[in-house]
Amino acid sequence: MTYKNATVIASIAVAFLHPPVATARTDPPAAVAIDVTIVVRVVDAKTVRVDDQDVAIGDLRTVLATQQGTAATRQTRILLAVSPQTPYDDFMAVLKQIQAWGYVRIALVRDDR
Repeated sequence: MTYKNATVIASIAVAFLHPPVATARTDPPAAVAIDVTIVVRVVDAKTVRVDDQDVAIGDLRTVLATQQGTAATRQTRILLAVSPQTPYDDFMAVLKQIQAWGYVRIALVRDDR
């Protein structure tokens, strides 16, 4: 049956639900930063304390590498704890050695132990 000269008085929109089309992701991979903080207490120019263990300054680089794990040297934060009784030259000797190894995020902390 067909209607000639008919006028449309109502219309309806029907949405067809199709499954989403899979597309390849073009987002860049997410970068994850790992922050590691190591506390180094200065005892004297030749000895520091890490995790309550005395470490010779010659062995400090190995201890720092073990503590930082897979974090990059530039991302590792070192808290250099110094007591007011520590001679300035001892503190500076340790600071310069740590900087020479490539650590740049070094904070100075007063050690009142």
